[in-house]
Amino acid sequence: MNSISIMDEVGAVACVSQTEITLAHYQRMCVAIAEAGAVDEVKDIRDRALALEEYSKQAKNTELEAVVVRIRIRAERRAGELLRDMEKAKGAAEFGWKRGNGALPRLTEQDVTDDVAAEQAEPVQPTSTPTLAQLGISKQQSSRWQKLLLHLHPPPAASA
Repeated sequence: MNSISIMDEVGAVACVSQTEITLAHYQRMCVAIAEAGAVDEVKDIRDRALALEEYSKQAKNTELEAVVVRIRIRAERRAGELLRDMEKAKGAAEFGWKRGNGALPRLTEQDVTDDVAAEQAEPVQPTSTPTLAQLGISKQQSSRWQKLLLHLHPPPAASA
């Protein structure tokens, strides 16, 4: 078993195994994932785990790779939970655009006057939910991460 010399708080050098360091990091990451309340926090942990997973593959460190894969999957499940519970972002249809033939609505003189008045008013900060693109998450990732939850909590079987 490989061991590493580390210096503790008192300055004494201790010899610990890589397994002990890995276990300590794993436990801290699990706590961080569980406590994360936003998708972007969990995605950051997941992205770091993915990078470390690639590094461990290159270094041929299968023990570290296995631990990091578990962290990545745990982060993806937590992201799926947060995405599932998050309010869906509203599309352009919510704001009056009509879908159909693709033609833009005709503008009236009143519309132009309203637009000028709106530009002169104080800007309103949007309170909308961020889109997946704004979070840096693809639709496929969102779908896959939410499907991971089904393996943990399968839907109840329908009674006949």
